[in-house]
Amino acid sequence: MLDEKGHENTVQDATLDWANKVFHMKISTEYEFEVGYPIIMISMLDAIYPKRVHWREVDWRFQYKRALQKNYAVLESIWSEVNMDKAKEFRVENTTLRLEYLQSYSVAEKLEFLSLMKRWWDTRIHHAGPYDPMLKRLEFIDQCKTWGNKVKFPPWIEFDKEHQVEISKMDADELKKLQEFNKMPEYKRLIWFLGCPEHQTM
Repeated sequence: MLDEKGHENTVQDATLDWANKVFHMKISTEYEFEVGYPIIMISMLDAIYPKRVHWREVDWRFQYKRALQKNYAVLESIWSEVNMDKAKEFRVENTTLRLEYLQSYSVAEKLEFLSLMKRWWDTRIHHAGPYDPMLKRLEFIDQCKTWGNKVKFPPWIEFDKEHQVEISKMDADELKKLQEFNKMPEYKRLIWFLGCPEHQTM
């Protein structure tokens, strides 16, 4: 992954720039992209399905090939659990790219898959509630400690252990509404869901 001058090849792509911004990452080289790819995908799934991802299963020792294999296995497990192959963007009639072959794909193919993932994300994130990647990292570091797992982030994953949660007034209102909705008995949630346009697209 070095060019003719011995420098690491960089990856320039609008969707990767978006992922870096949203998930507070600084992935720029092909190496970082290759080893960080399953983490990007898992982060996107975690934002939509916050209780499905077990971050303690992720291997952060990116220098080892087995860590990459483990992280792809974690990704495949979540992917299967939430039936992502049935999502419009990933149905066989809409793309020939398949998750099970993702690890062997070229950078260009991985970028194409990431763009499909962003398209899926854009249709779902509005119903998933506020997502703070830095706060999420603080949470799973604590969880991993209880399991005896140490987490050490590479330089291309931003982390601030003093991170303070900043929620805008609009996000705070949305969060409050979501919390109130989740506290309702199931039959009331169903009535509201059926009668309220805001929740019919969930």
